[in-house]
Amino acid sequence: MSLGSSDRLAKFLSSEPGRVSLLDIFRAEPQKVTLLITQKVWDSETLHCHPYANTATLEVNTEQLKPLLLSMDNEVKVLN
Repeated sequence: MSLGSSDRLAKFLSSEPGRVSLLDIFRAEPQKVTLLITQKVWDSETLHCHPYANTATLEVNTEQLKPLLLSMDNEVKVLN
């Protein structure tokens, strides 16, 4: 599995190697990116991610995040 080249990260996620975050999906080009997330993470109470920079970490309530992820124009696949 690959997150993609530097060019693809910039084009599709407005991101770069070393700072890719789950939150980058909110800046992704519509219908161009598929979010793959494990069932264990999907079912967790909280998750931790970088807020567009790897110098800080956020604790996010997963139940509040799920509706936002599912309302986007990008596919979300939960993997077993």
